[in-house]
Amino acid sequence: MDTHEESPFKRPRFTSSEDEKASLLPKETSKKDDEDIGYRKFRGLNIETTWLHWLIGPVVFAYMFAMLCSFYVLVEYTNQYFMKLEYKNANLSLTNTSDTFCHADEDSIVYKTETRATAAASTWNVYFSVAAGVPAVISNMVLGSYTDAFGRKFLMAIGVLGTMARLGTAALVIYLDGEIVYILIACFIEGCTGQYATTLQVSLAYIADITKPGRQRILGIIFIEFVIGVGLAIASFASGFLIEWKGYMFTFASMAGVLVVVLMVLIFILPETLTKEHRHRNNSCLGLFKTSLSFFTENDAENRRWKYQLVLLIHALCNLSFLPRLSTETLYQLASPFCWSPTKVGIYSAARTAVVLFVGLGSVNILEKFMDEIWICMIGTISYGASFFWTAFVSDDTQYYISKH
Repeated sequence: MDTHEESPFKRPRFTSSEDEKASLLPKETSKKDDEDIGYRKFRGLNIETTWLHWLIGPVVFAYMFAMLCSFYVLVEYTNQYFMKLEYKNANLSLTNTSDTFCHADEDSIVYKTETRATAAASTWNVYFSVAAGVPAVISNMVLGSYTDAFGRKFLMAIGVLGTMARLGTAALVIYLDGEIVYILIACFIEGCTGQYATTLQVSLAYIADITKPGRQRILGIIFIEFVIGVGLAIASFASGFLIEWKGYMFTFASMAGVLVVVLMVLIFILPETLTKEHRHRNNSCLGLFKTSLSFFTENDAENRRWKYQLVLLIHALCNLSFLPRLSTETLYQLASPFCWSPTKVGIYSAARTAVVLFVGLGSVNILEKFMDEIWICMIGTISYGASFFWTAFVSDDTQYYISKH
């Protein structure tokens, strides 16, 4: 191996005879493998792409918009649900209590009541995340493989239907003034259909089908990531306005309506990239699950599996800090000392997403000219942790915005 001198921030470059693009799965020579290689090559290169194929972008945008908008609404509705419950138990009136709470003494009955309500809402948001997230991990390991057996649109439709069921259930529960446990059941059903991860993996598989390897495919992946980012930014901005304009039930119902439109476009307009004659139906559900699991456990010939497992662990830890952030941060903004309105929460979330999407990604392009990717990751991780630490001590809106941006 040879190395050469570079910037102090850059690690030495090594040249090796190993093919870093080689599959991590053990290589076996068989007729089935040869057919599989030809099958993937066919899918990637021989599809005549039309403008209808690129409707995958608007479909993903609309789904992510409806999903995340409903997420913010669920967090705020859960907070309101337990506020009503705790105020009723304390024989207090909810009329004009926001300002009273923000200026209340910590020993007052109002402060203690709202603190209990916020704690209960936080706990239930954890329940929602676990109910949807745990089954989603398992279902995606199987459903992701079945997209080769039943087509791309089939799997995406399952994900859309699962989220639609949750939104419809939430709207019905609010309309009937029902128990919040029914929304928890709906979250579990959504998790069994793969939740948003289903849409993400199908959209990337779809892009791989309609683009050629290399620059075209990279641009296709960037296109998907861009529409997802824009969808998240607009959703966080719109959710607050919809809540204050028409309330929680209308917002859930309208987002379910958006998903109905998405499903219609998916079924009747978006072309299927994996035709019936090129689908595989050789493995059982259990066999597909074992195949997916072996990718995480079995070693490869070049002993590179541990590197993948380490990256996977790092990614999981990052998600562990990021995913609960949205619900916890929203509850924190609604509570004392900030007492933000749903509209203000939405404006802040949209601004934060826009900064991450444009400024954050732009800074990566600049920094990589001067340092290696590993240093960029370390700087990002440290700054991300520092913002969490600072947030615990801020007491006004200006400091809060600075800490998060």
